[in-house]
Amino acid sequence: MGKIIWITGGGSGIGEACALAYNNPENTIILSGRKKEPLEQVASQLSNALVLPLDVTNENDITEKVKVVEEKFGRID
Repeated sequence: MGKIIWITGGGSGIGEACALAYNNPENTIILSGRKKEPLEQVASQLSNALVLPLDVTNENDITEKVKVVEEKFGRID
């Protein structure tokens, strides 16, 4: 059983490198960041990814997105 991996800042730099390092068909990688386009570019290189734009400085946005992930996957590893 694969892991549900949520990476913030997943559109570039260390976040992108982490996403690529965890890329495995069994894992689901959730990519978050403020800009959707870079997240989509990284997601296109992954076996199983979900793009979920997020502003980590906005508490309401965080709460909303956590609910989305928990409803869809039931957990975050």
